[in-house]
Amino acid sequence: MFKRFVSEDHKNALISSYKISFRRAQQGEAHTTAENLIKPCAKDLVESMIVKNYVRNIEAVSLSNSAVSRHITDMAEYCQKEVIKGVKQSPTFSL
Repeated sequence: MFKRFVSEDHKNALISSYKISFRRAQQGEAHTTAENLIKPCAKDLVESMIVKNYVRNIEAVSLSNSAVSRHITDMAEYCQKEVIKGVKQSPTFSL
């Protein structure tokens, strides 16, 4: 059986991308806000305040329009599945 190996940095970049997508959706901002504003600001902060070497980790975070849209869809589908699962497990249901 093929096992998929994902580096810790890749996993952290994906988690960061989902978190930023969630916050962007909460604010109702355009998808491009993350890629055009948040990511460059994060890179500037890390470069100035922490260590320049960590900027490459921020580069790994996918914040493109399609990635953010996909993350929001994934989160919505997850919520829907959880609600349906809860309804199915409930002994009673009322509208």
